[in-house]
Amino acid sequence: MSGLDELLEKRIREIMRGLLPRPELVHQRSVEAVVGVPRRQYLADARARCFGSMKEGRLVIARTECVVAYYQTRIRLAESQTPANAQDAEARDWSKVGARRSP
Repeated sequence: MSGLDELLEKRIREIMRGLLPRPELVHQRSVEAVVGVPRRQYLADARARCFGSMKEGRLVIARTECVVAYYQTRIRLAESQTPANAQDAEARDWSKVGARRSP
């Protein structure tokens, strides 16, 4: 899991526990503070229609619960996939140093 996904997961878990009060709507200026998603990522996902959003002037507004649900689904999907380099432990160790086993 990448660093961004770890940060997203941590932030979403905090929100779901109710530790942080959250507004009903988010926009690109508030999404990082509320959900923990960088504004560029939020705008790209809104543009790709990954969650429902509307535009009011220059602000792209979406319901917080829709945004959180989308990123939770994305995190669960990333966790459920096996990595492409799911080999044995020795092969992973060799790949970390940029070497290969000879056949």
